[in-house]
Amino acid sequence: MQVAEELIAKVKAAASARVPLPIPGGSEVAAIKPKQRLRTDVLVVGVSTGGPQALKHLIPQFGLDFPVPIAVVLHMPIGHTELFARSLGESSRLSVREAKEGDPLSPGVVLVAAAGDHLTFQRSSDQVVRAHLGLRPLETLHRPSVDVMFRSAAETFGDRTLGVVLTGMGWDGTDGAAWVKAQGGRIFTEAEESCVVYGMPRSVAEAGLSDASVPLSRMAQAIIEAL
Repeated sequence: MQVAEELIAKVKAAASARVPLPIPGGSEVAAIKPKQRLRTDVLVVGVSTGGPQALKHLIPQFGLDFPVPIAVVLHMPIGHTELFARSLGESSRLSVREAKEGDPLSPGVVLVAAAGDHLTFQRSSDQVVRAHLGLRPLETLHRPSVDVMFRSAAETFGDRTLGVVLTGMGWDGTDGAAWVKAQGGRIFTEAEESCVVYGMPRSVAEAGLSDASVPLSRMAQAIIEAL
């Protein structure tokens, strides 16, 4: 949480210059006006308890014209993410697969972090961003970690990062959200009313890092409107 505490101050200092997304009724997101749209180059999603069901609701709503790559960290036992990615792909128009070393991030492709490895990003000399899998950092509670992926996205894509934190227990994603916000990116969190466990989204929201709290039923629309 130390990283979050250091970066939150910077984020809040700039808050007066940023226009938050309207949240009617405390959770619903209204249509995003053109002036509020910022260029987005990647969508990163973090989720834990209740994650498989949440992703099977969210990802199939995106069409083949979805304009940016998607990377997902889902807390799941080792050996299960490949089968889950395959199952998710069967119900989706996008290509869904477990991330492998060197996979390019491409529009129309969803990379699901492999259980047991962190998922980060590296930009090659030809400017293609590729997936990198690794054990470090070792001190994280989860591997893969939402914090680690969000931080790498912020460092690689800067203010063109859109992060989404869905249902889950604990606080993984809060430090990473602080990195995204410090770089000028945006964070959406799932609203309490639709979460299986309102832990990870709550932690991000209570840290002052959520641009919008959105029920799962409206999340796909909110993401599309933001792109």
